[in-house]
Amino acid sequence: MAPKRKEHSNEFRETIIKHFLNDDSEREIAAKMLCSRNTVHSVIIKYKKTKFIANILGRGRKRATTTRVDKAIQRKIKINRRKSASSVKHEIEKELKVTISNQTVRRRAHEVGLYGRVARKKPYINKSSKKLKLGPDMVFQHDNDPKHTSRIVKNWLDKHRVKRLIWPPFSPDMNPIEHLWDELERRMKEHQPKNQKELRETLQAEWQNIGPDVTNKLVESVPNRLYECSRMKRYPTRYYNCENNFF
Repeated sequence: MAPKRKEHSNEFRETIIKHFLNDDSEREIAAKMLCSRNTVHSVIIKYKKTKFIANILGRGRKRATTTRVDKAIQRKIKINRRKSASSVKHEIEKELKVTISNQTVRRRAHEVGLYGRVARKKPYINKSSKKLKLGPDMVFQHDNDPKHTSRIVKNWLDKHRVKRLIWPPFSPDMNPIEHLWDELERRMKEHQPKNQKELRETLQAEWQNIGPDVTNKLVESVPNRLYECSRMKRYPTRYYNCENNFF
């Protein structure tokens, strides 16, 4: 496709025609108007043919469909939003005896605010994840991170009948794992890994070094956490700041 030409103003064209009517040459007009000779020539030729300076309305590409066809396309899409542009195209061509393209169908849909959507891919679940099954008395807990509250995650949990613990927003003080991440971060400050491989190996080693004495204390702190949350009436508790209050 050729690049779109620059649209000159009517004032610019009028000035060219004034110089032309004063018997200036195209070369002289181009020098005065600081434009190419071809531009001057095209403006003069159009003036000689049409006696108009401004562009003639309706000079663009004609609309490929009539109002009747447009309404038929939009009606079919509104009735069934799952129909593809290709299927609508074939139905319209068969019913109205016209020839249209898939892109024309899409344009008519866009004119009334209808746009196509692609289904989101399901998250990948490996074999080890499939083996992990919650018992009937188990309750699954996660926070309100957008990944956890997305529709695709909710649908998956509902499909597999996973019981979830209702979790209030902005409540890291109720979740012992937050303090475990803080412990890991403090241990990592003693190291200076030089690349991703060293970082991964150091993280794994320090994670393994966190003993059961730490995790047991965190689990045992849950009743106190719940009590503090109730006592503080939704305000931050002493467990909120991981760096100052580990347990």
